[in-house]
Amino acid sequence: MLPIFTIMKTLIKCFTFLLITACIMAPGETLGQSGVQEHIQRFLDEEMDSITSPGIVLLSNEVLRSPSYIKEYYLHNDYEPAWIYQNGIRKSCDSIIKVLKQAGYNGLNPEYYHLSLIDSLYTDYKNHARNNNDQSSFNTCLNLELLLTDAFITYSSDLYAGHIHSINENVEWESHLSGLNIADSLKKVAENNCLSNVVANFSCMHKGYIQLKNELKKYIDIGAYKADTGLNKEHFKQITLNMERWRWLPHIMAQPYIMVNIADFSMQVIDSNKAVMGMKIIVGKTYTRTPLFNAKMTYLVLSPYWEIPPKIAIKEILPEEKKDKEYLAKNNIEVYESWKPGANKISPDSVNWDSISPKKLTYRFRQTPGPWNALGRIKFMFPNKYNVYLHDTPQPQLFLKKERTFSHGCMRIEKPIELALYLLKSDTSWDKESLLSTLDTISNQVVILPKPIYVYVCYWTAWIDTNGEINFRPDIYEYDKRLQTAMDIIGQPAEE
Repeated sequence: MLPIFTIMKTLIKCFTFLLITACIMAPGETLGQSGVQEHIQRFLDEEMDSITSPGIVLLSNEVLRSPSYIKEYYLHNDYEPAWIYQNGIRKSCDSIIKVLKQAGYNGLNPEYYHLSLIDSLYTDYKNHARNNNDQSSFNTCLNLELLLTDAFITYSSDLYAGHIHSINENVEWESHLSGLNIADSLKKVAENNCLSNVVANFSCMHKGYIQLKNELKKYIDIGAYKADTGLNKEHFKQITLNMERWRWLPHIMAQPYIMVNIADFSMQVIDSNKAVMGMKIIVGKTYTRTPLFNAKMTYLVLSPYWEIPPKIAIKEILPEEKKDKEYLAKNNIEVYESWKPGANKISPDSVNWDSISPKKLTYRFRQTPGPWNALGRIKFMFPNKYNVYLHDTPQPQLFLKKERTFSHGCMRIEKPIELALYLLKSDTSWDKESLLSTLDTISNQVVILPKPIYVYVCYWTAWIDTNGEINFRPDIYEYDKRLQTAMDIIGQPAEE
């Protein structure tokens, strides 16, 4: 329950705003004497800080979604209204209402952008305010001005970078919000009354997004989102959630790139917007989930060592060694005195492992290169804060499983040799024969890629395949469930 002073503070803000709007015109003054545009411009100039304060309620409990951007826009445009001019409401008002009614086709809720209230105010304007010069007419125009600006800014931003801007705890993308310039676009709308093309420029244009959007339109048009149709409502939700994930990605992705789909246990190399290679992968267990992020792959490691992370050493290696005093030797795991640089390697037999508690385990474990190594023969490195990467595996039989959640978070790949050759194809010193012969020596070696490549670790539970068929996958990590909670209830286009 909110503290009483917080409630009172919010009520005071609401009352203050309504009082200001009620008193903006002098007694006996009419809009026709100085023009609605000048009245609104003067009001915005004088009361912008109040309007954009947190908690301000306009009408029908509506709050501004993007107050800071609204403030910035009007400040840089001398508080000139974007939607109201001396003769009334600009034609672009009709355009944005039509655009908002189609928000459901992008998997977004039209009501989040004040659609019903804007529609109601606009109807009131056409039926009453347009032909009157009173305070009520001013309030209608003022609220339309603010709500339309907020709707344009918020909807454009959501189309461009996602409704929640990828800020949930499971996602770490390189932000592309820096490429967003909504203020300039709104200025163009105000000057040219051209809106649809401007909004379209913010929309995600990735093929995967457009395909899902077309599929979503089919669902909406046949009423698949309605509970009584017998159609799969959960699939409808999956489509909208995956469209949201597409909006998080950069609008332009350097070609080629690697796209990992955790939910499908698969990976593709994309070049010129086409898949040129695909393979199965193994991902993290449900309690050691593979994270969602993107990073640049810069080098390979042939015949890698496996530096066993402390958590794995504590939970898995130490208990196994206590059960079998030959476990470390059998698995070619070296022991070092500590994690400090230059620490000495010691014999496993020199340690009384039964006396070591998990909290006091300070030894460093490292598995040597070879066919026994948990990373296989190659690991593919794209440095990131999660310390996860792609790598080979000595257990290829696991790729026969349908659900492949077996790792500690890294991604094991089915065709490491093929991927390595693709990444090294512009380096004439490497071919299949030289790569295999180097691997046969079991000699640890770092190979810098001639051309770095971005890796996008994604979670697609819905997508359109090359045959034009919609695919759905189970929400193995419950990321869909979490994203659904983070987003507003998905709405549908308003009835025309």
